[in-house]
This record gives sequence, structure tokens and C-alpha cells, in this order.
Amino acid sequence: AAVVEAQAATGTHIDPESNWYTKNIARFGGGFDMKALTAQPGLLAAKFDRMASKYAVWTVGNRCTYYDWIARSARAATDELRGEGAILDVACGIGLPGHQLRLCGFEGHMSGTDLSVGMLARARERRVYNRLFLADANAGLAAVESESLDLVLCFGALELLDHAICLPEFARVLKP
Repeated sequence: AAVVEAQAATGTHIDPESNWYTKNIARFGGGFDMKALTAQPGLLAAKFDRMASKYAVWTVGNRCTYYDWIARSARAATDELRGEGAILDVACGIGLPGHQLRLCGFEGHMSGTDLSVGMLARARERRVYNRLFLADANAGLAAVESESLDLVLCFGALELLDHAICLPEFARVLKP
């Protein structure tokens, strides 16, 4: 109750039962045409630019469980979080996965990438990433050195990615 009260006082509380997402669910009922969105990266980026200011509400409203999984996994790997690891958060959006990892104690280097400047601007406000850069993962990760990362994260975006391109790229940038 105290947390909800503090969040309400600062304007950051999102009521899981009544929020932007739940009030607009009828508009989303048909879902998204993933083929059309991924065929035109500019269209997909523009869609996420428009959603950037409401994305936190979106994740609460649709009862996203990624962040609970991150917290559980982080608790199981407490010692690894304290080291000098390097993480890339692909399609980081507004930075919720990175923020969750920092809250769980990750102290290493964390980079984030997204194809939406709007999402990256929101992620930058969280101040949890050492580096953020604009990139369409479907075009590869040329800005990332081979065998330089300990972990690649990609939450909520794999359905938008071309696995034939992205998965080999994830493997390329990961340390053996």
C-alpha cells in the first residue's frame, strides 16, 4: 500500500485493472499484422515511437510476465550479477529489462539497442545502460564486436525478428 501511495503521489502508479491499455483493448482486439510491420522497418519503428510514452502501461495492462522471470532468474544468479559481465539488450524498448537487472544487482556493462528513437529516448531516461544505440536487429548487429558479450537479452520482440538473421548474430556476439 505504501508503494502504491508513493507511486500515485509521483504519477507513476499504473492500476493493473484500469489503465490506458485496458481502456483501449477493444482497439487492439485484432492484434497487429506482424508480416506488414516487419516488412517495413520504418513502419515498425514509427509504431513503437508512438507507443513509447505508453509502453510501461502496455506491459502492466497486458499482464506481461517477463519482468517477474528476470527477477527470479537474477535471484538465482546473484554472484554472476556482481561481476564484470557484458549484456546486450536487443530491442530494449523503454529499458524495462535493463532496469530490472540493475534493480536485481547487475553491475556490469549493459548496452541496449532498438529501432525506435522514441523507445531509446525513454530507455535513456532510466540511466541504466552504459550505451544505447539505434539499430534494426533484422539487419544484424554490425555495431557489436564478435565474442564480446556474456548475455544477449531479447524480451517481447522475437516475434518481430527474422530468426535466420538474428539468432546467428546473437551467437556471433556471445563469448564462446
